[in-house]
Amino acid sequence: MTTTSVDDPLRSLGEVTQPDPRQPNLTTSLEELHAGLSALVLHDTVPLGVRQLFETAKNARLYTYFVYRFHQVAEMLAYQALERALRERWNREFGFFPTIDDSKIRFPGLGELLQMAVDRGWIRKSGFQSVVYRANNAVMQVHTLNAILEMQKSGQDEPSLQAPAEGELQEAMSRIDIPAILAAHLPDLRNSLAHGSAHLAPTSDLVLADVCDAVNMILDGTPSIAFELKDENYSRIHRHFKAYLHELEPKRQLLLAMRPVTRDTLPKGMPLRGIYLFSEGKQHLYVGRSNSLRKRIGRHGRLSAKHNMASFAFLLARESANLGAATYRKGQGRKELFEQQHAREAFANAKNRIRLMDVRFVEESDPIKQTLLELYVSVVHQTPYNDFDTH
Repeated sequence: MTTTSVDDPLRSLGEVTQPDPRQPNLTTSLEELHAGLSALVLHDTVPLGVRQLFETAKNARLYTYFVYRFHQVAEMLAYQALERALRERWNREFGFFPTIDDSKIRFPGLGELLQMAVDRGWIRKSGFQSVVYRANNAVMQVHTLNAILEMQKSGQDEPSLQAPAEGELQEAMSRIDIPAILAAHLPDLRNSLAHGSAHLAPTSDLVLADVCDAVNMILDGTPSIAFELKDENYSRIHRHFKAYLHELEPKRQLLLAMRPVTRDTLPKGMPLRGIYLFSEGKQHLYVGRSNSLRKRIGRHGRLSAKHNMASFAFLLARESANLGAATYRKGQGRKELFEQQHAREAFANAKNRIRLMDVRFVEESDPIKQTLLELYVSVVHQTPYNDFDTH
């Protein structure tokens, strides 16, 4: 069999039993690599499915000793273990989904789950051991740059590097927020690999270390950060009303974490009662509530719906057609406004626009909680087409 050169990305069958010369740390033996990976241990309380994925990722990393490009495989498996752990915590937190293996369930994506993990304290800055490694790298980058500049000024042949001082490391560690880093960048890195990226870098050690720490934190049973009002006047609010306030933020998080659908692709298993949110991209526009969510959402975009059935579309049409506000005065009501041709056209266009919007919903059967939740979501997201004024 013809062997391939070191520069060739493919290796022959005989070569894959030898160390891959492209790996950056050939001074590390296979035994030392194995020992380092053995130190990455998930807690016994982590579900078996998550542990199996992570152990497979570790095995793939071990085999990079022979096949360098297995770094990609190790990272991808680690990302899968992390997402499964996040789904497990989601399931425990909300009690919303029967199992994570139900193919009919549409979970929030990795990015949404990671952001929720940050916001609710499922992962914490103090829980990542890689902060020392990251801080050392950050300080050494500054030292290297300064040494090169000094070398250029003094005419030295080689830069003189100093090891990081303890104070420098501590200061750098205080600035590094690994949960925020993971939430901001990890979904894009995972998606890049999933879509067939040709980029190859030996970064799986850092990925595996961070995933190990993250999974252990996510599933360690630490309570989520509670929604609290700390204003001095909060103590004056009656305890009956406080009970409602504590439930608002978790429900809002549940609403936003839902993978959006459209008015024409509402799932069969959606709840009967609750609130819904219309959005265009990241711009949240209108929130409503109903005891018949499917029908109410459908009416907003129904072409035959009148102005009293499609209030959101009416508001959009009034804006686009430069119509004045409708009143109860004779000749100034909605009916009279829509006797104008351009108003009727704007109304039809608005309903078509709504049909294409993202829509999310969350179940809430209690009428008082439903009312408060509608108001809370509207205030938090400043939905521009909600008007709680009375006539």
